[in-house]
Amino acid sequence: MVDAANPHHPEQIAEVQRVLHEIGAAEVPQLLVFNKTDMLDPAQRPRNLVDSFEVEGAQLPRVFVSSRTGDGLPELRRELVRIVSATAAAQASAGATPGSS
Repeated sequence: MVDAANPHHPEQIAEVQRVLHEIGAAEVPQLLVFNKTDMLDPAQRPRNLVDSFEVEGAQLPRVFVSSRTGDGLPELRRELVRIVSATAAAQASAGATPGSS
């Protein structure tokens, strides 16, 4: 979860990535959720609620939401389903059972 209205959000993302590496979770699928879009100036609000964002050389899916207004929540649900389904399919094709990584 990234505070879209915080001008220091790149530092927040970097810190989360550091912690993920530290705990051995850097390879876990990620979805960046930029919250508080309602706090942005209208000219700064994203045109597309779903896109990708480069983190450490990889393109990660990103969804913009406002928990206050509900904007972007249907897109967030769709992205979560997509990622979970893709992860489950990859595990099944590798012969693993979900949750046994």
